[in-house]
Amino acid sequence: MQIIPSVKTVMNENVYQSQAGFYVFTEEGKIAISKDLNKLGAVYDGGAGWFIKGEYKHELETLCNKANLVYFDCLLPDNFEELRYNNKKAFFKDKLYLVDVEIRQVLHENKIAIDYISIDDLLLDHNRESIEKAPNGSKILTLLFKRNAIQKNITRLDNEKDIQRNHSAAYTPTLDIKFLYENPVNYLTTDAPEEPMILTSDKQPFLRKGITAMLVGAGGVGKTHFLTQLAMSVGTGKKFLDTFSIPNPGYVFMALSENSEEDNHRLIRKISKGEYSDDEILEASQKISIMSLAGKKTIFIEDSHSTSFYLDLKSSLKEKEPEEGWTLIILDPISRFLGVTAETDNASATQFIALLEHIISDLKGKPTVLFSHHMNKHSHGSKDTNQTAARGSSALTDGVRWQANLEKDIDKDELTLKVVKSNFTAMTEYEFKKNNDGSFYKETTRSAKNYNLKNK
Repeated sequence: MQIIPSVKTVMNENVYQSQAGFYVFTEEGKIAISKDLNKLGAVYDGGAGWFIKGEYKHELETLCNKANLVYFDCLLPDNFEELRYNNKKAFFKDKLYLVDVEIRQVLHENKIAIDYISIDDLLLDHNRESIEKAPNGSKILTLLFKRNAIQKNITRLDNEKDIQRNHSAAYTPTLDIKFLYENPVNYLTTDAPEEPMILTSDKQPFLRKGITAMLVGAGGVGKTHFLTQLAMSVGTGKKFLDTFSIPNPGYVFMALSENSEEDNHRLIRKISKGEYSDDEILEASQKISIMSLAGKKTIFIEDSHSTSFYLDLKSSLKEKEPEEGWTLIILDPISRFLGVTAETDNASATQFIALLEHIISDLKGKPTVLFSHHMNKHSHGSKDTNQTAARGSSALTDGVRWQANLEKDIDKDELTLKVVKSNFTAMTEYEFKKNNDGSFYKETTRSAKNYNLKNK
């Protein structure tokens, strides 16, 4: 056993210069000491050895004498836990990179193209079914589950770091807690302002402004077409599907991540042609923004943190926001923004909803963010769906303030728009037809009273 004092080159002296510690060089074949070092809180650097605090000098000498290992004097950072976090995260990031390489190699060998699909999306229901049927599909799924486990370890590390930061840091509270009498307006004696509405039906509230909302439907049912018709109505004030009034026409931003720019052009031209006057077309052109995000990486959450794309989108919406503010923001479909973790993990899905709420609160218009989502397999073709119809994490339904399901009745060639969750409006349902061009039009209306009785 050998001790070499003051070997400062083991770590970056400009960054780590505060407390005395040791570095243990673990020679090949002598890694068995790792369990004992773990008990002392040592941090493995993923390669040559371990960092350990100076307070464990006596225990370290005993271990190294027993195993005939060399340890060095070195300087450790004040925040030893930060060192532990960085080293562990680097270890898992390396593992993630290697498994990604292996996944892509197997996909290439079996000629499975994922040009427009990230590895994060491969575990989604519609992609997973194709993989299961492919050659070596079971091997690919095994690698994907291994990858998912590594990502969860990274998420766990991040969560542990946040918890420790909250417990250890000196923190000055910023929440302004007030009793009711301290508010400028007394909530107990003054009437509250009316809730702002985007859509009403027969003068009854239908879709509120300033909330997160979700439209759920099977693939191919027409969600994108439906939402584009809604955007045209909100932008012009023209009644939506001859059923819903627009109390206050406003500005709409649409992010369509499966449509090219040409697709968007064809879609909105088809919807507007012959249905709107010249004045309404002019107004729509000044109030509706439609963007193609096809082929781009658009996820909001990665490694439990908001991505640069999310921050860029929020900043761009803020910069382009009209004087009156945005009324409605449409994201279609949400699977392209979630990422695999947020679609399958409740904690990540809750964090995703919080990011949407940040967009709402940061924009002066306080718009509603309405996103489309796929139905799960069990709800396909059902004529009586409920809140559980959305694919993936239940936290999406729990988090949104409004959810409507778009059901398709093949026998009758009609669709039903059914509100299955609403924190501010009634639970209603409406039946519509589709033209050959994909546009929706009114067929019949079923009363909210009958619907509520049926579902009690």
